[in-house]
Amino acid sequence: MSVYVDPLRDYPEALERGLPGRLWCHLTADTKPELHTFASRIGLQRSWFQHGDDYRWHYDLTPGKRALAVRHGAQEVDRAVFVRIVAERRPRRPATRILEIAPPEPAAAPSAAEAPAVAGPLLEWRSSAHWDYASDPSPCHLCGGPTHLLDDNGRHAHKTCVEAWYAAHPDAWAAYQREQAQKRTKKTGGKGKSRKTPDQSQEGLWDH
Repeated sequence: MSVYVDPLRDYPEALERGLPGRLWCHLTADTKPELHTFASRIGLQRSWFQHGDDYRWHYDLTPGKRALAVRHGAQEVDRAVFVRIVAERRPRRPATRILEIAPPEPAAAPSAAEAPAVAGPLLEWRSSAHWDYASDPSPCHLCGGPTHLLDDNGRHAHKTCVEAWYAAHPDAWAAYQREQAQKRTKKTGGKGKSRKTPDQSQEGLWDH
């Protein structure tokens, strides 16, 4: 049985939602049956299962339940690995075959020793701008599930959905990081105003 927990993180909005505490993490597994069996062993209720209808299925854990999960054999993985495990479950679109032109031979993939380490997607949504206080939960534009959270474009989206999308699109994640770095530089000491609006860094990235 392969069951995984990611690190505890501080979610300030949890208290506003009436949840017990701000520190939470996620529990998932290679298969749903494995996850439900393990969850039952550590006293989780089936009604606490999250996103059962899409690829992001998991349970949320408090610090105490996380410690109990680890004692029962759950593997501790960092955030990047956890996001990659979840993203790999996302259905892939079939590749388009081009018959007119033969594709070039692919370059040899680098070995594990040669491959550079790449940080997994980890968004900082601590600002109140990422929380919709004015309405009931609205559908996430990526998975359709209800949420109060807002992405950088003001659209309703689960933070884990956006991170999973970036995990599946590393080029877009790299571009987003560059854009954020440029904004931080201008905010802390750069001269002149940016010609881009705050939303242009991700405009159109998730419209598919």
